[in-house]
Amino acid sequence: MSEYAFEIDPKGDSGSGDPLSVRIDDKFGYIDRSGRLVIDPIFDDAKPFSEGLAPVMKFESGLWGFIDTKGEYVLEPRYHDAYPFSEGLAGYNASRIHTGKWGYIDKSGKVAIEPIFDLIEDFFDGVAKVRIGDEENGKWGLINDKGLIFFRLKYYQQPDFYEGMTVFEDHDAEHSVKYGYMNMQGEIVIKQQYDRAYGFSEGFAHIMNFVPVKTAGGSDYVEGRYGYIDVTGAIVIPVAFESVGCFNEGLAPVWESDEETGKWGFIDKTGTIVIEPQFDEVLEFADDFAAVKVGLYEEQRWGYINKSGDYVIDLQFTKAGSFYNGIAEVTIDEKMGYINKSGIYIWEPSC
Repeated sequence: MSEYAFEIDPKGDSGSGDPLSVRIDDKFGYIDRSGRLVIDPIFDDAKPFSEGLAPVMKFESGLWGFIDTKGEYVLEPRYHDAYPFSEGLAGYNASRIHTGKWGYIDKSGKVAIEPIFDLIEDFFDGVAKVRIGDEENGKWGLINDKGLIFFRLKYYQQPDFYEGMTVFEDHDAEHSVKYGYMNMQGEIVIKQQYDRAYGFSEGFAHIMNFVPVKTAGGSDYVEGRYGYIDVTGAIVIPVAFESVGCFNEGLAPVWESDEETGKWGFIDKTGTIVIEPQFDEVLEFADDFAAVKVGLYEEQRWGYINKSGDYVIDLQFTKAGSFYNGIAEVTIDEKMGYINKSGIYIWEPSC
């Protein structure tokens, strides 16, 4: 089963009303956003629509092709693996063998970037992350849409460019590893000064510094605390939180603990807590709703809240994904389906 099955891709062209993949009796088809089956379940594997096309595969050939929203092949099956389109390009694997190389095609099927990479990711903001070499010794870099490596990454976990900047690591004057930010030209725009750093979102990036903390008994120890910086590197929300997430739609998740446990809530861009910590897990806001979880293990249930912290869809799901263009993927007892923002199933949980 494809890792993309039942997934709504936030970078895809879902705003155009592209169909959503569903699995019926071990075959994949697609429904529209009212839940009506629009492409029959005839594929043995299928990935999400993006930019009007979706990669699909049948076992009889074992090859991937691309269909349009009517279910008709636009690019006949001839690829040994393929990714959805992103910014006009789709990754494809040129060989059936394990050592096959990856490249990119355009929507006409023309090879836009030759298959010379051992691993690739989607294009985002004009760049894609690629690896040359094996998992242990390979080198990662960023390419443009011409396939030119213009930026070599020191390590895979280095974030992609977000809002024109990426994280880099280096040593400070005291020979400690610190993190800063550089632009696409490789110029340092925020010098290395943080103990951890993460990508920008909505003009803010969360960073972590080790700070002294007192125990209830009065003794001191050092622990990581998170805050936020702006694009100049100035700390705009104090380094005080035990864990945080990215800003999205003006709010960011933060985690606070007491002597027994911790809970997630949300802050605004002033650092003010606007939704009190009360959840065991949260996703970032999307489409004005955030998925939240209450309970642990077998007792856990997911639902959705609005920006006032009020439940708009009650706790009921085993798992829940973010909304994108009015649709979210949910799971009940390992069966997956889709709901709209009223909490109504457009596709009942199945398979």
